[in-house]
Formats: sequence, structure tokens, C-alpha cells
Amino acid sequence: ISINDIRITGMAGIRTSGNYIIVNGDNKISPKSRIVIKAIGDKSTLSSTLKTKNSGFVALMESTGLKITVEESNKLTINKYNKGDITTKYMEEEE
Repeated sequence: ISINDIRITGMAGIRTSGNYIIVNGDNKISPKSRIVIKAIGDKSTLSSTLKTKNSGFVALMESTGLKITVEESNKLTINKYNKGDITTKYMEEEE
């Protein structure tokens, strides 16, 4: 998962501070700007879960007046984590 190209890991922190969303301790994202969330997984499951009528993420966010767009893709790039070392016991870099 990434938020505005900031990689999210199990060690990442996401919080609000004043008028900003803080990701990984120091990356400030204004909620007034376009926020792009990318996720790797089964695109049909992810899409249908987000779009669940009356209780999904899209419905919840649209009820607050936000415009939400869900796009499916066959090819997605998420940048690597850049806040220090992570042990990558099961991951390999693609060549």
C-alpha cells in the first residue's frame, strides 16, 4: 500500500496533525489536495470491498462530501520503503 507514493509498511504511522495527514512521521499531506492510495492485491476483491453499498469506504467518504474514484490496474508500481532498513526475508527485488 502507498499513500501519495509514500510506502506504507507494518511499521508505518498514519495520524492527523492540525490540517494535515502525517505519514511515517514527517510526510505531510494536505487533505485538500488529491490523495492517491495504491494497493496491490486481487483487484476485483479490493474494488468490490471499497464500493460496498452504504458501508464501504467509498460510500463513507462520499457521505462527507469527498469525491472518490476507484481505478483498477493490471500494472501498478509502489515505491520501496525509504525510512530505514527493513529485513526482507521473503521479498526479492525485481530486475
